[in-house]
Amino acid sequence: PFWSPDSRWVAFFERGSLRRIEIAGGLPEKICAAPWGRGGSWSESGWVLFTPEGGGAVHRVLVDGGEPIPVTALDSASGEDAHDWPVGLPGGEKFLFFIRSGRRENQGIYLGHIPKSGLVTERERIVATSSSGLFVPSSGGEPATLLWVQEESLLARYFDPESGRVYGSTSKIADGVRVLESQRATMASASANGTLVYASAAAGQKRLALFDRQGRGPEILPVPAGDLYQPSISPDGTRLMYVRTEDGQGDIWIYDLATKENRSLTASAHYEEDMAWSPDGTEIAFSRGNGYFRAKSDGSEEPQPVGGTELSWGSPVDSVGGWLPGDWLVLTAESEGGDFDILGRSLNEPWEQIPVLAGSGIQSGPAITRDGSLLAFMSDETGKQEAYIVSLVTDQGGRPTAGPDRQKLPLEGVLRVRWRPDGKELFAQTVAREFFAIPIDRSQGRLRIGSPVRLFEASSRTADFDVAEDGERFVFLIDPEAAKQTFTVLLNWPARLQSGLK
Repeated sequence: PFWSPDSRWVAFFERGSLRRIEIAGGLPEKICAAPWGRGGSWSESGWVLFTPEGGGAVHRVLVDGGEPIPVTALDSASGEDAHDWPVGLPGGEKFLFFIRSGRRENQGIYLGHIPKSGLVTERERIVATSSSGLFVPSSGGEPATLLWVQEESLLARYFDPESGRVYGSTSKIADGVRVLESQRATMASASANGTLVYASAAAGQKRLALFDRQGRGPEILPVPAGDLYQPSISPDGTRLMYVRTEDGQGDIWIYDLATKENRSLTASAHYEEDMAWSPDGTEIAFSRGNGYFRAKSDGSEEPQPVGGTELSWGSPVDSVGGWLPGDWLVLTAESEGGDFDILGRSLNEPWEQIPVLAGSGIQSGPAITRDGSLLAFMSDETGKQEAYIVSLVTDQGGRPTAGPDRQKLPLEGVLRVRWRPDGKELFAQTVAREFFAIPIDRSQGRLRIGSPVRLFEASSRTADFDVAEDGERFVFLIDPEAAKQTFTVLLNWPARLQSGLK
C-alpha cells in the first residue's frame, strides 16, 4: 500500500486490481487492472506510478481511473527482468525506480524522466545496489535524502531531486534491515518529520521441514535456510524440487530425500520458477524470464525452450497446477481485463494455449491429480475466495477441458490445496493456519466430497506445502522467526547522517 500526498487516501493492490480507499471511510474504488503489484507512488499531479505485475515495467494511470500507460521498457539485452518500486519526485517530471537484472552489475536505483508521451528515453543509475530506494523530501532545514539497503544495513546520502544527484558522505542509519529477497523491496519507510520504521532481517529465512498427519515434527531437511518457495515432490517420492532466491534471482534446486544430496538444477541469469514434474519424473517444465522451458530432472541436458524460442510464452504465469500425461500444463495466467483464468498450455512444438476455466473473477491455485482427471482450484466469482473441484476431460490430442462435475469444497478460507498422489484425499491449508484432509470418493462413478477432517494447526508453516508419496507426510516451508518479526521505530533518524557537504 502507499499514501496519497495529503495522507487522506491509501492505494493498494487486491484481487488483480489497483484500488484506493479513503481513510475516513467508504468502499474501495478500483483504479485499474494490476495483476500482481510491485509498488506504487501517488503524485500531487493526480497520476499514480506503479508496476502492475512481477517482471513488469513501470506504468502510470490517473488516480480517478483509466487505462495504464507504460512509462519504461525492459532492456533484455542488459539482462533486465523487472522495473519495480517507483517513487515519484517533487514536480512530477522525474521518478526513481529499481531495476532488477540477471547481470548484477546493472542492478540499482535509477532516475527516470517522465515524457509527455511514450516511454522514458532518459534514465541513469543513481546508486548501484540490490534493493529499492526510499526518498525523503527536504524538511526542517535538512536536504532531501535517499535511503537503500546494502548487506542488511540501511544507508543514506543527501539527494538533489532537481539534478538527480546524490552527494555528501554515505551514512549508516540502522543494521539488520530486511529486504524482500525475490523482489528486492526495502522493508522500511520514512516520513518527512524524522520518523523511520523498518522490519527486522531475522524473519524470512525459511526451512524445508517434514510433518506427519498428527502434526508431529518438524524434521528439518539439511537444506540451507533462505528465501525458499514452491516445494514439489517428484512422482516417485524420492526428490524434492524448490526455488531458492538470492539477490533478486531465482534458481531451481533438487534435494534427494534418500541420499540428502542438494544440487542446483538451473543457474542462469534469469528468474526461474513455476515448475512442474513430468508424469514420470524424468523432466521438469519451468518459467524463465518471459518464456517456458523443459529440462531433464537429472541435469544431464541443457534446458530447452518450449516452442523452440525464448520469446514470450503467452501471458505471465501465476501458478502451475501440474503436467498432464498428454504433455499439457494446467496453470493460472493473466487474461484480458486483468483477471486470471486457468489455462492449458502445450509443451509440444508449436505450443498451443486453450482456456480450461474462465469467467468472472480470478481463478487461481490449480492442483491436478496425477492421472489428470480432477482439478482443484480457488475462485472469487461469488465475491469471496472459495475452493472447488471439477473433473477434467481430455481429447485425443490431450487438450484438457473442464468436465460437468463441479463442486464447492465444504471449507472456508482455503489458501492452498494439494492432492494425495492417488487422488483419494485433498489437503488444504486455511487462512486460520489450520490443515485439513478432505476425503474424495469416485467409486460410484461420481465425485463425492467428504467432510473435512482437521489434522493439525500449521501456525509456523507457510501456505507452501506438498504431499509425500504415502500421503502420510507433508513437506512445508517454515519460517522460524516469522512470529518474532519486529518493527523498529527510529525517531529523529537524520541525526545519524554524517556531517558533510549539504
